Parts: sequence; structure tokens; C-alpha cells
Amino acid sequence: MIPAIVVFLYLAIVLYIGIFAFRRAKGKEEAEDYFLASRSLGPFVFLFSLFGTNMTAFAILGSSGHAFSNGIVTFGLMASSSAFVIPLTIFLIGTRVWALGKKYGFMTPVQMFRDRWECGHIGTVIFVVQSVLLVPYIIIGIMGGGTTLYTISGGAVPFWFGGAIVAMVVMSYVFFGGMRGTAWVNTFQTVLFLLFGAIAVLTMLPLSFPDKRAALTAAFLNRFAIGFAIGAAHLSWPGWAVGLTFGLLLSVPDAIITKAWGPIVGMGAAGGVLIGLAVRHWGSLPAAA
Repeated sequence: MIPAIVVFLYLAIVLYIGIFAFRRAKGKEEAEDYFLASRSLGPFVFLFSLFGTNMTAFAILGSSGHAFSNGIVTFGLMASSSAFVIPLTIFLIGTRVWALGKKYGFMTPVQMFRDRWECGHIGTVIFVVQSVLLVPYIIIGIMGGGTTLYTISGGAVPFWFGGAIVAMVVMSYVFFGGMRGTAWVNTFQTVLFLLFGAIAVLTMLPLSFPDKRAALTAAFLNRFAIGFAIGAAHLSWPGWAVGLTFGLLLSVPDAIITKAWGPIVGMGAAGGVLIGLAVRHWGSLPAAA
């Protein structure tokens, strides 16, 4: 039940960030401030917000289940979208749309297409299409939140209640905070991701290596290999056993070379068990009808 309490505390912090953003807004009555944060987001918040936006229920839970069911092809799917499709879309299309919006005062894609084609109906069609495409994205996020709270609470938090809580929190900080609140929440989430991800690296900093940069790079690749191998493995063992086995097998060679048995094997075993439990649960969920 303690993990569920931690999640609820996290949701409370997220909600407060949205409300705080609403209080900090200088032009609450202006649409530009609500939709675009008065075009005032700096590079740090913008970059971290993009990262946090892509850390969705599919990226965290769905990709694990996809890897469990389909194997190595998940790496190509996630790597291509994260490393090529999204960055190139932002660079080739997003920057041009941003420039047009700033020049002509557009706040939504509907406004831009209406002015570009001088047709009000095309804006209506685009609005409907965007709304329809947004529904599955929202539902997947709510389902992911409900599933997570149900699992980590041992069933104490019902699936429907967990999903409702997540939906209410997100709706609240978006409603009150607008783009500014959403961007700040995503930035907060990204900071947490990077913070906990850096813990594994920081455990190696006090150690002595001839080439520390190469050692840290190898440690990152090793941890990635552990997570990927666990997700792609098709074994009938319990999830924790699969995770522990791969965590130890892929950590021991590095420990033999570096003689740093405690940090490397300990982090590999603990991380492997957690990943194995997560993959076995979310990777074995029945597909929605």
C-alpha cells in the first residue's frame, strides 16, 4: 500500500503545480496566455516538457507489454519514433508552424489552416479529426493510471477509481493551469525520470576507473540491455525470477572486470526484479476487446 500512497502524494504535487501556474498567470483572461503561456516558455521548460509528454502510459507500460509479446521489434518501433520521427517532425514542421503562429498570431492549428486556405469549413473538419484522434490517447492514459494504482495497491484501489483519480487530476491542472501548468507538470515529471535514472550512474562516480567516461557509458548501456532483455524474454518463470536472472547475468561480467561487486550487482539485481515484475504484469495483461 505504501507505493500507492507515494503515487497519491505525487498526484497531489502535480495538482498543486497546476494551481500554482494558474495563480502565477499574468493574463488569466487572455486566450494566448491559457493556450500558449503567452509564448513565454523557455528552452529548458520546452525541452523537458516534450520529454515528459512522450512518457505516456504506452511508452512506460504499453511498450513493455509489446516487447513481452513481440520481442525485439519493439526496440525498432520505439527507437524510430523517439529518435527520428518526433525530432524530425518538430524540426521540419514544428519550427515552421511556430514561426507562422508567432508572425500572424495563430494559437491553434485550426486558425492556421482556416487562414491559409481561406475556408472556415476546413477548420471545422480539422477540429473534429483532432478530437477523434485525441480520445484513444486520453483513454490509454486513464487506463494506465487505473491499472498502476490497482496493481501497486494490491487491489485496494479499484481500477475504475484509480482511473477516475488520474483523470480528475489531469483535467484539473490542465483546466486551471492551461499550457503553463501542463508544461510545468511535464517538466517536473522529466526531472523525476532523470533524477532516478541518474542514481544508478551516481553510484559509480566514487569508484576508480582508468576511463570513467567509458565506464559510465558502458553502465548505461548495460542497464538498458537488462531492461530490454527482460522485456523481450519469453520464459515461463515468475516475473521476479526472470528479472533477477537477467539482472545478475548481465551485471556479473562488469563486476568481475571492475571488482565493484556491490553497486553493480546490487543495482542490477534490484532493478531486474522490479522490471521483471512490471513486465510480467503489464506484458501479460489480456488485450482489450
